Amino acid sequence: MLQVEAQWQSGIRRQTGLEGFASETMRFLTELSPVSWVTMHLFDETARRVWLGSRGFPTAFRTMYYEGQMWRIDPLATTRSCGSGRSLTGLQAQESRCSQPQVQAYRAFLHSFGVTDAAELVFVHDGEPIGGMSVLWTGPSGGSLSRDQELLTHLHRYIQLNFDSTVRNHAIGWRKSLVREFGLTAREVEVVEGVCAGRSNHEVAEGLNISLATVKTHLLHVFAKLQVSNRAALVRRALQ
Repeated sequence: MLQVEAQWQSGIRRQTGLEGFASETMRFLTELSPVSWVTMHLFDETARRVWLGSRGFPTAFRTMYYEGQMWRIDPLATTRSCGSGRSLTGLQAQESRCSQPQVQAYRAFLHSFGVTDAAELVFVHDGEPIGGMSVLWTGPSGGSLSRDQELLTHLHRYIQLNFDSTVRNHAIGWRKSLVREFGLTAREVEVVEGVCAGRSNHEVAEGLNISLATVKTHLLHVFAKLQVSNRAALVRRALQ
């Protein structure tokens, strides 16, 4: 989590090609529910959280959240960074796991921006978290998860289907399947990508800044895991 938060604070954002999908999904959620602010992320093949975008958040809130270290005491931070077995987790439910001073400090921060409640939506494929959305309610109406839980549960099911399909048909989904189905390491996945792109061992080595011998060693491990004996068979198996 620390690595991800540091990247957010420094403004480094990994582009995935799914930002357009995320933008439309966040617009859909805010137009069909009383939620005011929302962010969206996915988990890549190494289970690292990749930020896809946000909607509604004022700059001052983001600045205070990161530079003011509010993310360190956010009760929902663990759910956001690691996923959860529950599709919908509210702020109040997670507050019971935190110290009272931490809860009070974080609530005061939220109230200073007119935030009345917060929750995390988690999206899962084959028991593995593939991404999530952070949602916050603001305004005098006092919106909350308890009031809108049924609506968000229905919207979650619809978004889950679209999220799952979109990720599955994206390069990230393909890489995740290589890890899940064959037990490849992140580096082995990179080597497989190079081979499937038609690159020679030498080109793969240069692209990954590793030695030719290391590429050959990775390929031997990949051949064994995918139960193939040559590069052509590897490509066919990996692209199935």
